[in-house]
Amino acid sequence: MKRCFALVFAASLLCLAGCATVSHTTKWEYKMEDTRQWAPSAGSTQDWQATCTSHLNDLGKEGWVFMHKDGATIYFMRPAK
Repeated sequence: MKRCFALVFAASLLCLAGCATVSHTTKWEYKMEDTRQWAPSAGSTQDWQATCTSHLNDLGKEGWVFMHKDGATIYFMRPAK
């Protein structure tokens, strides 16, 4: 019984040691977008909103996630490929 316990204990230690040494750090890439570039040359507020919505949906399809907004600049991030 003691021998069985010792084997289970040793196997558990090896498993835990292996888990502790593996790095699971996610690497990120970042993107900045200036929303002033999305504005149609001539059009209504609804046109601008439709353009913004379309562009944001395209970024989401590419895996970009909103991070922060500072004035007209929006920051996005996604896991590096």
